Amino acid sequence: MAKERLVGSDGKLVTVVVSDAVSGDDTDDLDELAGGTSGDESGKGWYEVVAIAETAPAIPDGLSVGELFWDDGSLVLATGDEVSLLTETEQADVTSFNLEVSKAEIDVTTLSDGVRRYRTGKIDMTGSLEGITTIGKTDSSGWVINNFMPVIEQASAGTVTVSSIDDSPIFIKGVLQKDTDSGEKEAFFWAKINLLGASLGASGEDAQSFSSSFRIAPGDPEPTYYVREIA
Repeated sequence: MAKERLVGSDGKLVTVVVSDAVSGDDTDDLDELAGGTSGDESGKGWYEVVAIAETAPAIPDGLSVGELFWDDGSLVLATGDEVSLLTETEQADVTSFNLEVSKAEIDVTTLSDGVRRYRTGKIDMTGSLEGITTIGKTDSSGWVINNFMPVIEQASAGTVTVSSIDDSPIFIKGVLQKDTDSGEKEAFFWAKINLLGASLGASGEDAQSFSSSFRIAPGDPEPTYYVREIA
């Protein structure tokens, strides 16, 4: 039976890299455009819409540039369609995440009003991450520690890898329902964020942990909630 009431373990957090865009030619399907062969599912996954053909686009109706859709790799894009495949990395060090959403209240009360009147302003979103400090995860390039300080790693052979501070925005999928069995529904919010603060440390016999706050980064995409019914 499909899950309708979710628990914490139904979720996960993944960071996402958006690949270079591929263009449709009315002939090759997404498997072939991804470098594979038709039917091998090498192009299976979530795609960001980069451009939509002016005439007879193959991209699903209703979508706009910057929004996402899922395909099994069999879609043949029209000439003028452009999409980018999302490559996901599960952040297995994260134990919890949240996104809080609110609207500003604007007092528009006049002297003739008997009760105060309000309008809503722009939507504000703020989030946080918490996790267990994990060597090779928490300190990986572009992730929590590296967002605030350089990471220098020296291998046993003596070779050194230097990761300078990388505080560029991060694309994340905050997955609320990760089960992709037939009949289930995958659900997640999709956003580009900036990490704004982090804490690290150790205490007694407790697990070493980290926490970090984040805000929505400028530019596309708009934060969006997606639900996909699994065939």
